[in-house]
Amino acid sequence: VMSVETDCVRLTKTAAVSSLVAATRTVALPVTAKTWILYGRVRMPMVQDDTACFRLFASSTVQCALWLNYNTETGAKTLGALSVTGYAGSTAKNKLCATSVDTSEWVDFALLYCSKFGTLSLSIRQSNGTWKLANRTLCSNVSGTVTLQVCLGGASAVGAYAEFDRLALCGPNFMSFGDSSCKGAIEFSPNPANGWNNDESSWQRHFAGYDQMNNLVVNVGVGGDDTTDLLARVQNDVVANKPKCVFVHGTMNSGKRGESLELRTTNHQAIIDAIVNKGCHHVLLNANYGTEAFNIANPGTRDYYKGWWDNYAPTLKGSALLVDIMQPQLDVNGYTDASLVASDGAHPSIACYQMIGEYIAAQ
Repeated sequence: VMSVETDCVRLTKTAAVSSLVAATRTVALPVTAKTWILYGRVRMPMVQDDTACFRLFASSTVQCALWLNYNTETGAKTLGALSVTGYAGSTAKNKLCATSVDTSEWVDFALLYCSKFGTLSLSIRQSNGTWKLANRTLCSNVSGTVTLQVCLGGASAVGAYAEFDRLALCGPNFMSFGDSSCKGAIEFSPNPANGWNNDESSWQRHFAGYDQMNNLVVNVGVGGDDTTDLLARVQNDVVANKPKCVFVHGTMNSGKRGESLELRTTNHQAIIDAIVNKGCHHVLLNANYGTEAFNIANPGTRDYYKGWWDNYAPTLKGSALLVDIMQPQLDVNGYTDASLVASDGAHPSIACYQMIGEYIAAQ
């Protein structure tokens, strides 16, 4: 039975049945076969064997689900467990995401399906408004006739209930698009196939801009991309998802690949046009310069990117904002402070990614 309480909606199990009890509503994906986010704020009492599921469901093998008090990896009813399930063909892709969670308190989550990497991920909103990745799995998107379901597990006792004060299926408001510094090198990648899973090593983890529900930044960074690569994939990886705002990295690969400053500018202008012409906001982020030692080993790196930022980026038309992410990380000589880089001397450290995320959010 569904009931409206003072601060939420409640689904209560009222009959002794061994199958799932579900409340369903047919929904449409924001863009067919593309990226979506299910935002929710949910809770249920901590009672052994009582479990709940919040999912997009098309069939038993076409679904993306979040489970409370259930470990989908082991199939065990586990108090305090959060886990997800997706499918690749008929194969279940299960991931335990968190343990020891007090599910009697509100769990503020974002269940993201990223079409770029074929990934289902669970993020939990933190007290400072940022999103923390809990875990993720590779799986297929939902398709066909899709329903949004709130379920109670078959073993849940009569009287068991789950509550939500919001469940909202959205397209992404925010996407980030760029190279390895967008991706989160050297410890994180939005593509789990890379095996880099520490999202603290990404500025998106530390971004809490725009005080609203739909502010998870969908990361589609790819290591090694220059501006020609970005231009080639902007339509499919970004524009087709119909975001509201796109953070585009300047990329740190153009110089070493011999892209002229003029070609870099032409490509960035074409990227801006592709984004803005679809009604999206474009925000340009400067490239990283690297430490002084890195520049000695790679002569001209800082001068190429700084020269472009100072003299060419201001000529671009249509960008809503230019953000110089080098500002919070410069040393006295105009290079990246050596204390703020990863072991390769070029990419930001975790502390630096946090500075960048907070700096972007403050603009």
